[in-house]
Amino acid sequence: MGLFQRLRHRIKHLNRRDLRALLVCILISATIWSLRTLTEDSTDVLQVPLAYVIEAEGLQPVGIRNRFIEIEVKASGFGIIGQRYFRRDREAEVRVTDAATAEERVSIPTSNLRDQLRNLVGADRDIVKIRPDTLHFFVSRTIEKEIPLFARFSEDLGEFAYLRDTPTITPANIRVKGPRLILDTLSGIFTKPFEINGAERATVNPMAPEPLEVIDNRVFEAVWSIDRWSTTTIKVPVLLPQTIESGMLTFLPDSVEVSFIAGTSRQEQLSADDFRVIPVANTLHEFALESRHKVSLKIDSIPNGVRDLSLTPGRVEFLIYRKAE
Repeated sequence: MGLFQRLRHRIKHLNRRDLRALLVCILISATIWSLRTLTEDSTDVLQVPLAYVIEAEGLQPVGIRNRFIEIEVKASGFGIIGQRYFRRDREAEVRVTDAATAEERVSIPTSNLRDQLRNLVGADRDIVKIRPDTLHFFVSRTIEKEIPLFARFSEDLGEFAYLRDTPTITPANIRVKGPRLILDTLSGIFTKPFEINGAERATVNPMAPEPLEVIDNRVFEAVWSIDRWSTTTIKVPVLLPQTIESGMLTFLPDSVEVSFIAGTSRQEQLSADDFRVIPVANTLHEFALESRHKVSLKIDSIPNGVRDLSLTPGRVEFLIYRKAE
């Protein structure tokens, strides 16, 4: 009989009073163990959020990699629990008090924050280690600049319509405020996402990424053009392969209908010259091998903006002429 089975057998035969006494003993033991664990010193890693402050007017921090620092603290179990659940929202200030020069790199040892961190975690908790050792960032002068505004959008036009071109924004540029180090390298900012459906214009809102700030009160509008797909047909001549001399071969019929789908505005721009229909055979010998003097055709050149092309007929008869002796 195993240990578990023996214990189960003995507990099963205990009377109610003995069973109650056993449960009390287990509860007391668990309580003593928990109190001992929570009163003993242990270490834990806590995250503390950082607030960057530049005292010089007109300057702000840029390129911040560390929004938090990790501190390893030594305290009792009760102290660790209290720190984790009641002081998580308190920040440590990374303050640049010297006369910092614009567009320069700043390095601040995290040991400078030890007094702040000690106040945050409490006197009954010892700081063992701070990670990282050093905070690196840049100080940049705050400027105002006009930059392009681009459209960020999604389409919901169904299968019978399409967007002819990218929406244009009016006014095209927007005035923003932010660090020179960012604004001098930025090609522009985007609007908040908007949806394109049946309408062809909409008022849009700019969306500046941190730490940029929009300081332009003008109304911005997006304008676009929608076209509809439709089927049309163009009569296109069948061309001789480049390997065959003119007058050596003729096709019956000498032109075919090319059917395709394109936007209505695109259809107005297309003509037979935009398509190139040729036989699949390239030489007179290949034509001679074709059965029933018929050859298949293919579209060799397709203009942009068209799809789902077909030929009618797809095969044509041909005649080969012999040169006079």
